[in-house]
Amino acid sequence: MIVNGKYYVAPPTDDPDIKELLRRLAAAGAGRDVDAEGLPPGPWTPEQLAGAISQIGKNRSGIELRTVQLWFQDNQKGISAQNIRWLARIFGCGDTHATSEWQVALSAAQSRTTSKRREKRAASPTPETVVDRENRQTPDAINDVETPRGEAKNLALITDELFKGPSLTLPIIVWVCCGTLWFVAYAVGTHDITYRVSDSFPKQVGFFWSPSWIIGEMILLPMVLMSVSDTLKSWTGPSRNSLLSAINSSPQSWGRRLVEHSLAFKLILVVCTVGIFFLQWAGVYLLPLLDGETDSSMIDWLLVAIKRPDVISTPAAIMVSFLAFLYSGLLYWLYFSSLLLLYVVVSDFSDIVALRSYRELATVSDYEIGEHILLSLFRCAALGSLIALTIKVNAAYLLTDAATITKWFVHDAQYALGWHEEPWRFIHDDASPFFTSFLLLVLTCSVFMICAKRLLKSFVAADITGAYNALMRRQLSSTLIKMACVLGVLALGFGSAGRFYGFSIVVCISVVTGLWSLSWKPRISAEDAYGD
Repeated sequence: MIVNGKYYVAPPTDDPDIKELLRRLAAAGAGRDVDAEGLPPGPWTPEQLAGAISQIGKNRSGIELRTVQLWFQDNQKGISAQNIRWLARIFGCGDTHATSEWQVALSAAQSRTTSKRREKRAASPTPETVVDRENRQTPDAINDVETPRGEAKNLALITDELFKGPSLTLPIIVWVCCGTLWFVAYAVGTHDITYRVSDSFPKQVGFFWSPSWIIGEMILLPMVLMSVSDTLKSWTGPSRNSLLSAINSSPQSWGRRLVEHSLAFKLILVVCTVGIFFLQWAGVYLLPLLDGETDSSMIDWLLVAIKRPDVISTPAAIMVSFLAFLYSGLLYWLYFSSLLLLYVVVSDFSDIVALRSYRELATVSDYEIGEHILLSLFRCAALGSLIALTIKVNAAYLLTDAATITKWFVHDAQYALGWHEEPWRFIHDDASPFFTSFLLLVLTCSVFMICAKRLLKSFVAADITGAYNALMRRQLSSTLIKMACVLGVLALGFGSAGRFYGFSIVVCISVVTGLWSLSWKPRISAEDAYGD
């Protein structure tokens, strides 16, 4: 029977439980659109059913894919009353009377399932296990990641779950660690400390004067983490389900896609632990502090113990530097993991779009999902470039004869404009302190370019841009050009830092441009794309 253009199946006359009833309806394709012969295109898959439920107008929160997957599995999970309501609308084909009948039939099947479980528990009174308690906590298990068997402790899955927690969880971890470092720096006296470069002037190298630690790691990095967290939750929830609902094949699950990148997640952990934390701490700080001298031309708030042993002792400096670089390794792990998660999201999006074989299946919704991913990717690239800029500016300042970093910027701008007669100078001309920030900038921009290129190919392959009016095509081109220009300006600001007189003006312009670009929002909605 066809109702409202969909394949309608009447409620059964026997008394199946909820699992059996759902399997019958899924196999029959009940509630799916019919073809020219009045038949559904095939059975429901968990992905398609989750997408259909998420697209119900009154269902604003959508549904997690993992929840629907559990319905199809042989387990103790039931279906909540709210989700029975959505299933009744699907199987009722939008007809009020049919939906009401299915609401009764599904509720009765759920009640029979609950009664059978109670009778089974009463007949075999065994001690309750942890699994039993979890099975009876809620009718639905809310978890959008399908964990492959044997991969419960996989680093990729653990990282994914960490980022998909509340959006402020990771920033709070960063702020707590940084706040602890603030307190330690204040306690040992290196929060505001100077040393004499020569007999002529003192140089401020205190922790509170370091833009890389204060601005880059306490403000900019948490913004990256919040953006990636929101994007990840949106993609693995309603966005991915929406795309899956329009295809008949079942692509690789999100959990298995993550596991495919397990080696990359492990390499990031090793690099951040061994390279950024241990080797950098041991080579740049531990050995010089033990020797009481350093070949480094960059004296900061940790190495200042060599110049000012009256303020901070060598053992205290070693302890603080250990904590500081342990914290720094954690932050770099979070940042690089963020970039990798965004790359996995882009790969997943591209592969799902590539499964579509018909031009009419590409919708404005697809474009909006892809554009949301692209904007998130760009914001992270812009913020990452600003983080690299703060690291380089801080390193360049430590090599100059300026008394403070603010006086250095003011002096540079005044000399470039002809308002100051004496130029600032480098104490040492050493490019090695800029290597880390340069690698960070290159890696960030490379990930953005690779992902942006793959998204663009997906748009063209699925004809998402070509299927609609020229306004959408112009919007995509304009967006990509603006993003490239902003990243170019940020790269120019990075390259100019400390390289010529007047660099401070270029750096300020690049910072303002980068911060302004973070407010960009899509200007075209689905209504604009379809036209008036």
